[in-house]
Amino acid sequence: MRFPFGATGLAFAFTLTLAMSCKTTQDSKVSSEAASMDRAEEIHKQVFNMLDQKFPKDKGTVWSWGTMSLEPDWIIQSPENLWGVNADSLAKELDCKTSDPRCDKTFRRLACSSDADCQTPSTHCGDLLATVSKLGDAPKKLCLAPADILLNRFYRTMIAAESELDIASLSMPNGRFRTATVNALTYLSQKPKVPKIRMFFSGADAGKLNFLNPPKKALEEWIKDVKANLAANGLDAGNINRLQIDLGWLSNTTVKFSNIFEKFGDFVSWNHTKIIAADGKLALVGGHNMWDADYLRANPIFDLSMEYRGQSVVGARDFMNKLWGVKGVEMASYPSGKARFSNFFLAPSESEKGTIKAIGIGRLGVYGSNPSDEALKEMINAAQHSVFIDQQDFYNQAPVPAATTFAMDAIVNAASRGVTFKIVQSNKFPLGGYGTVSPETTYKGILEALVKSLKRGGKDSKVAEKEACAAISYAPFRFSSQLKEWPNVKGPIGTHTKFLMVDEAAFYVGSHNLYQANLQEYGNIITDVDASKQILSAYWDKIWEASKGSQLPCPY
Repeated sequence: MRFPFGATGLAFAFTLTLAMSCKTTQDSKVSSEAASMDRAEEIHKQVFNMLDQKFPKDKGTVWSWGTMSLEPDWIIQSPENLWGVNADSLAKELDCKTSDPRCDKTFRRLACSSDADCQTPSTHCGDLLATVSKLGDAPKKLCLAPADILLNRFYRTMIAAESELDIASLSMPNGRFRTATVNALTYLSQKPKVPKIRMFFSGADAGKLNFLNPPKKALEEWIKDVKANLAANGLDAGNINRLQIDLGWLSNTTVKFSNIFEKFGDFVSWNHTKIIAADGKLALVGGHNMWDADYLRANPIFDLSMEYRGQSVVGARDFMNKLWGVKGVEMASYPSGKARFSNFFLAPSESEKGTIKAIGIGRLGVYGSNPSDEALKEMINAAQHSVFIDQQDFYNQAPVPAATTFAMDAIVNAASRGVTFKIVQSNKFPLGGYGTVSPETTYKGILEALVKSLKRGGKDSKVAEKEACAAISYAPFRFSSQLKEWPNVKGPIGTHTKFLMVDEAAFYVGSHNLYQANLQEYGNIITDVDASKQILSAYWDKIWEASKGSQLPCPY
């Protein structure tokens, strides 16, 4: 074949074509990124405007707008480093035998100096920060298990406080999480500046009645533990007097005769928020409870939280101010007789506020308004292309209309207009209270609701069923495509995550499940493309890659 330009001309033409091709690819990439940024801004405005119109009086207390900054390790997922592993990489038992001279008898992990000392599968040698009680001490090096990062992250956020510290969760930390918290309180008691500390839970133990464990009794136990820790570390016993703590319960479980005619969630309500916030500058918010048996075992529950700095921390802190102001909070203080703290008020400086846009969303349950419900639905309403969901459940205990997800209409409406859904749900009953309705049953319920909607819109049954199948991809939670259950201790794999992403441009991480439950909740909607890319890569893409091979067949 002859070319009219000769060799030189051919080279020039090829170079020009290649340059134009590269420019087109670059232009396309820039255009795509710009479109994603536009989508993030559009979603932000849509959710913000809805909240501003429906809940103007709750702005700054139950919901808020702000900016944040994210460090490289802002995503807190547990257990770590198990994506794609095989059965041989999983331990049958993580706790060392206390008879072993290398075993740390408090945290039940083997002492180590390098990874070579850690022969238990899925463990590695690392610093357990939560072992430190004494100011200036170095953390112990132990063979850390995949979820031990939680002990470090909770502890690290707590000891960062200098003036104000909020610790809130469903119930008090237990097991090694309690030990980590006692160590943090002991550490704080020695700092030059000791923060005021508020600890806020539904009760001492989510499985026990509060009248058996009132705040006064529980706080006395905390103080007793810190005193013992001070003594064990040879520290000044007087440091205990430098601590000031408010401990509160919020749990409305009083049942009246008239309640038998109401939905369960209309009258029973308790705190489900998970927040650790320091000085209005640093916060850890998400789905994790501080429960040893659920998270530190060989077959732990998967979960997701996030750590952030900046203006958005004030939103989480002000939500805690709101909860502390609810009539009905039971509380105790140390020193005894101390007046309850006034609202916390610290905020970051202008340079510390961050630039990543976020909307903090909470709900008060029976004690007030519930903007979080509407915000999560509005995220789905805003979707144009895709929605990714990772959830524990979509039904509360049973697949009946009264227990169906509050987001069902939003899901159906979005799917009806062509938005595609990828949903991953916990397997049934990995532990008590998790995954109460199977993925198979939930998938069928969502499909049936969508088909009915499409038929009401004029589609015949076959077309409606085909479109429903194409719109919703549904899979039980997996962390490895090779494993359908835990092979080491035989049992279902569970997730407690509350994750929702729209158009790969905005996402939610927090404590709010999509099933109906009239609890107190808090989380953040982050409307930022770069943050969305990070959590896609570090979390969602890994889940879907592991789970899609077990995708449920459409029943139609």
